[in-house]
Amino acid sequence: MTGQMAGQINERGYPKLAGLMATSSEAAIFRQFRQLQMINLLRLQATLQDLENEYRDIRAKDSVYLSRSNLVDSFRLVRESAERGDDDESKHHDILVRIDEALIQVMAVSQARKPKTQDIKDLGEWLTRPSMGNNFLHGAEATIWEERNHYDLINPASKEDRSSSLLRLWAGLDRLWSSREEAS
Repeated sequence: MTGQMAGQINERGYPKLAGLMATSSEAAIFRQFRQLQMINLLRLQATLQDLENEYRDIRAKDSVYLSRSNLVDSFRLVRESAERGDDDESKHHDILVRIDEALIQVMAVSQARKPKTQDIKDLGEWLTRPSMGNNFLHGAEATIWEERNHYDLINPASKEDRSSSLLRLWAGLDRLWSSREEAS
């Protein structure tokens, strides 16, 4: 794919790759880093478990000292207490919200389709061809689409958005053009 096909002249690197992904949904292949997502969820879960234990201890102390604290009977009093900083309710709530958000994100990502093997191969070829990606990726970034990470790749495009033939057409035209130049 040339920069002109993506609507930009002389693009290279990530802007050129983003142009390809924007115009060819089958090339929009990303690594989901599932293990890191699970570590984050486990960390948040452990934190919330600790907070739940602290909350249970606080409630037990309240019932001993206040003989059925009003905080048990009134959310308004709980909210006011949290606003004064008298308890950890807001901290518990914030962490619970973070866990819920992280779970929703993991669920959304896990519902994304796995890319077709041919699409991964075509993207890899695009990345390495001099007239296309020109091997712009280096270091750890160059490993994202390697075979050892294929299990962790997703394509967020819907089935209706996919046009696998477009990326292959560009790659094929580039190979044809390159072979014609080499022959002359």
